[in-house]
Amino acid sequence: ISLLSSSLRAQLRFEICRPYIFTHPLFRLWTAMDASSGKRICVEAADIGYLRQQDDLFTAGTSTDKAYYVITGALMYSQDPESSAVESEEQTEVGAETWLSEASLWSHWTHVGTAEVRTPVEVLHLSASALASTLRRHPGIHEVALEYCKHFHRRIVSAKPPDALWPSDLQVPFTDYGDLVTSMKKEVQVSIGLSAIS
Repeated sequence: ISLLSSSLRAQLRFEICRPYIFTHPLFRLWTAMDASSGKRICVEAADIGYLRQQDDLFTAGTSTDKAYYVITGALMYSQDPESSAVESEEQTEVGAETWLSEASLWSHWTHVGTAEVRTPVEVLHLSASALASTLRRHPGIHEVALEYCKHFHRRIVSAKPPDALWPSDLQVPFTDYGDLVTSMKKEVQVSIGLSAIS
């Protein structure tokens, strides 16, 4: 790979990461708005790693600026009353094609559970700081990102019983892409709509 030109290496990395990044509609949108931004996200903000059985992807109580996409394998996500707003220990199996810790892209996030590898895992790591740096380069994408971040963060802060579950590394209530887009300023919604039909 070191024999390839930097542009070919970037294209290769984009082709490797694209199927996983594109599972999230926001990244598809940004790439539709500007193809080079999609490529930069894969080259500068994404990395693929491998973990063995009984490794921890992350542990409760640790801060992070990374979101994760499980490509292959399985994990057990555990929460307990010492580190989470749960009454008793809870465990959830997490399989392939799952995003974890998306809240870390839009807030200062501390894991509220532990993700332990059950079967060997291939995982995409997405760095929030590198993503933010990449998104600042394109004004239209940056505007969408700021709006998305603002509304995602509001939902993190407001997610609490009895109206919603507490946020976790697996989900933040009411952060479905469509819900967030319909909360954005009208001009940003128009920009998103125009990108979707072009």
